[in-house]
Amino acid sequence: MTEFSIQELSLQGADLLPAREALSTWNTATINALNAALAVNHGSGLAAANAEQTIVVIQN
Repeated sequence: MTEFSIQELSLQGADLLPAREALSTWNTATINALNAALAVNHGSGLAAANAEQTIVVIQN
């Protein structure tokens, strides 16, 4: 399992989209986000968990 500290997470950056005015006269944006999480407790004190996030941005 991969673990991240608060310091490691604070170093992560984000990409910014260009200003809408710089793209064209008519602009639309579609943002789709999917979050999925699954946790299983095996009844013996062992547990497993998995989480994923997918974000798609389409701007034209």
